[in-house]
Amino acid sequence: HRASPLSSLALYDWAQEVYDQGDFVTALALARRGGAAHPESIGASNCNALASRITAKELDVRTESVIAPAKPSSLVIQYRNITTLHVRAVAADFSSYLSGKDGRNVFWSSDEYIHRILTRPPTATWTAALKPTDDYKSTSTLVTTPALKPGV
Repeated sequence: HRASPLSSLALYDWAQEVYDQGDFVTALALARRGGAAHPESIGASNCNALASRITAKELDVRTESVIAPAKPSSLVIQYRNITTLHVRAVAADFSSYLSGKDGRNVFWSSDEYIHRILTRPPTATWTAALKPTDDYKSTSTLVTTPALKPGV
């Protein structure tokens, strides 16, 4: 007797309930099982979407409002499903940043400006190892930056 495509939907409902209770590891196992059971079913599609949500990489970086030149600083890193952070610092003109010139301001940067920043040579680079999030949950850590020159 073969299981019906409804078994994938039942596994999705189960996985979603376990996920809602905060057990992402078990929810992922159930979702993968449901996704494999009947790959063309709606239940499998839902399971695969839940598995993707659980395993998605997330990153939020926060820095101090003012960083003293030539002194190390700290970044607050909130992350999930990432084990290595690669950072590049580039020089910027702060006065034009505040004035909104060049397609950017304190609250928004244009895609064109972001592309230009990404193609500039960095003035400093560093890498930080992050503790794996084996439970697939977000966590936070502090990462120390090297001392940077003024304007970086």
